[in-house]
Amino acid sequence: MKDRNNNYGIRNCFLGTVLVGGLVLAGVSEFEVSDLRDVGGVEKVVSSSDVVSSSEVPKKLIVVDSGHGMNNRTKGAYDPGAVSSEYKEAKIVFGQAKEIEKMLVKRGYDVIVIGGRESGMHYKKRSGFAKDNNADLFVSLHCNGSDKKSAHGQEVYYWKSDDSRKLAECIQGSLVAEVSKTDESYVKDRGVKTANFAVLKSEGFPSVLVESGFITSEHDRKYLTDEVYDVERGVVNGIEKYFDSKE
Repeated sequence: MKDRNNNYGIRNCFLGTVLVGGLVLAGVSEFEVSDLRDVGGVEKVVSSSDVVSSSEVPKKLIVVDSGHGMNNRTKGAYDPGAVSSEYKEAKIVFGQAKEIEKMLVKRGYDVIVIGGRESGMHYKKRSGFAKDNNADLFVSLHCNGSDKKSAHGQEVYYWKSDDSRKLAECIQGSLVAEVSKTDESYVKDRGVKTANFAVLKSEGFPSVLVESGFITSEHDRKYLTDEVYDVERGVVNGIEKYFDSKE
């Protein structure tokens, strides 16, 4: 397994030793370790060793960024992101992040979720966190918003690198495919686009920002807030499709 020594959280599946915030915790079970929360903006650190044997532990670490939330722009302040009536972007994408985490772990990946409701980090630090933790891939989750009620659909952003473009294409294709299985009328394929977002600026691993739908669209809110988990499957399937393409 890749060595991921850092100041946020280290899991050594073979020695059973965990380092969090500079403190060595010994004799802690894997399940107890996986429940450590809110460490420097980390909502949860989960290893695939929670669900598979050590001989099957994969080499891929996915950092899933739940957009906006606590400390996103101002320390101690909650940033809800786009808002429409009682619906808040930060709450929706946090739910997506947790489901994506579950799906990825079941498929054998290590996952770190950043952002969240109770803690979080400034948006300019998020890609740097992924780099410091030697992430293999970074996905930032968001919902769009618009003054035009008719605006709806799915799109994925990347910046510069060919690997990021490929990841964006894989996720966009899978996202559209999964949403269309729920209801084809929900789909508006807005494509893959480039944008110089702060969360996409780190180099060394592919990074994308997923806009899974418009929170301001009554049409899109139906699939953004149900429990079908089509968005989540789309993101996860896209990640796997990307890794398959690199083999």
